[in-house]
Amino acid sequence: KEAVEPRPPMRPDGPMTLHAAMHKVLKESQSGKLRAGEIIAEIERQGLYRMRDGRPPESQQIHARAGHYPHMFGKDGSYFFAK
Repeated sequence: KEAVEPRPPMRPDGPMTLHAAMHKVLKESQSGKLRAGEIIAEIERQGLYRMRDGRPPESQQIHARAGHYPHMFGKDGSYFFAK
């Protein structure tokens, strides 16, 4: 089994937070709204965020962050959008 990188990818200004990565992905999406799985896939594709154990974020984390940052995110059915 291959070892998993234990830290988030490094950026010039340090690791990106999950809510910052979500906001970036949503702002850049053509439709302006994405489902949790689509947000995760794009975060992974761009290498924006990893949990401390090296895994990508999970769907419940996307829902929780959106709820904790209502000034940054809205929800339309199963879709999230950036404010």
